[in-house]
Amino acid sequence: MNIIEDIRDALLHAAENRSPPPRTPMDLWTVLKDEWCELPPRYLQTLVESMPHRVAALLCACLIVIILIANLKNISTKHVQPVCVKLDGGNTCHSKDPDPYRYYGTKTSYRIAVKDNNEPDIPMEGCTPVAFYMLSRHATRYPDEEYIVDLIKLLPALKKNITDSFLAGKAKICKEDLEKIEKFELNMKKEDGKSISATGAVEAEDLGRRLKRKFSSILDDKYSPEKFLIEYTSKERTRDTAENFAKGLFGDDYKNIDFEGKVNDGILSFHKACKQLRKKCEDPSYDVSEIDSFQNAALMKNVVKSVSERIGVDVTSGDIKLLYTACAFGYALNNSDAWCSVFSKDDLKVLEYNDDIEDYYKDAYGNDVNSEQACPIAKYIFDLFKSGENSNDTKVVLHFSHASAMKKVYAMFGLFRDELPLTADAFCSQQNRKWRSSVVSPFNTNIELVLYHCGDEYKVATFHNEKPVKVNGCDNELCSFNKFSATYEPMSKACDISKICCTCCKE
Repeated sequence: MNIIEDIRDALLHAAENRSPPPRTPMDLWTVLKDEWCELPPRYLQTLVESMPHRVAALLCACLIVIILIANLKNISTKHVQPVCVKLDGGNTCHSKDPDPYRYYGTKTSYRIAVKDNNEPDIPMEGCTPVAFYMLSRHATRYPDEEYIVDLIKLLPALKKNITDSFLAGKAKICKEDLEKIEKFELNMKKEDGKSISATGAVEAEDLGRRLKRKFSSILDDKYSPEKFLIEYTSKERTRDTAENFAKGLFGDDYKNIDFEGKVNDGILSFHKACKQLRKKCEDPSYDVSEIDSFQNAALMKNVVKSVSERIGVDVTSGDIKLLYTACAFGYALNNSDAWCSVFSKDDLKVLEYNDDIEDYYKDAYGNDVNSEQACPIAKYIFDLFKSGENSNDTKVVLHFSHASAMKKVYAMFGLFRDELPLTADAFCSQQNRKWRSSVVSPFNTNIELVLYHCGDEYKVATFHNEKPVKVNGCDNELCSFNKFSATYEPMSKACDISKICCTCCKE
């Protein structure tokens, strides 16, 4: 029987790494044929062949298929769990983890996303800044109203059930984690929905202060409406972020700024205008099927099972979404990360990929319309730099928008593009992916483009979350304005949101 077990183990290993996973006995046979024994597929014909070793091999293969189908603990012909994660509901102790997993998609704290930013700045000797453009997402906010309402309903009952489960010896969390859950208070009400938090206010102010130091040659001036233009969307959270950013940038001088009448939804809410236009007609090229495929796949189902097993309480996929929200916002708001303890690191990695694949197809490279609709930002920057090239006055534009807009702008600039698309079956192979919303578009994410006059030419430097980056059309982080223009001037001239977002709209 050892031979059978050895062959079975080899087949298990091959099947677990198969994409797509085997779902029928014939699929299993194909794995065996391709990956191990390399036997001919027409095994019925081979059975009658006279050579003993072939007969033995075929009988062995048939036994393996029978064993595998029966042994559902080892492999399921319906759902095969990738070997790169372990979603088994095992014991965890989040409270004692010196390096807990903090990457929660677009709900990631800015301080986490930039903690490894240690690359040197671009050397700018002999260059003078002429124009400065910043686009920033709002800072840390509270969850949506509906999430707050649902959390108010779910968490108290779940807290009691987990305590009961722990006392009954069913839960696999440590005592310290249980104590954090028992002490947890939500500390938010429905009216707080989407408003900037105290941590967000500090976050935005700190960013203003740091950028002032980083770009002191152009930002280290007192506020004047002639030099500085501050605009935001019609949402209160972007205005609040702008005010706190200005406090860090200008110090007490920020009190002299009139923040009324600075809404510019035409530029900063381009994504919402496009969304409304896209409702007018079907776009057959727009494909988000990979999102549903991943959300309905074994990995997501296994996260639900894993958490249920760990806390000793049956939860639903909807509960998982709420618990993930409680975890991410609890940490971002500096309230309590108690609910993160119901997840293992592998659970959180799967949930992060779920966020990434949704963002990839709705906001980034998964569909061309995502990046194309961001052209109003490209046009604004190009026009700003073109005027800076022909003027002796420096100009600083500070814009504040939302995650959906930021991701589309990043895709337009070609940032964080993977060689292969993110797909539902690529979780393991995309562990080192470039597009991770946790670091691409956390709370307060920002991009800066600076036009410099360097001797007899103009150059553009680009920064993402305070780190130099190379945009499409440029060879490196510091790019000649002529080369920059070759890519973004045609894009600016062709920018027509109606044509881009409405495939059935008439000329």
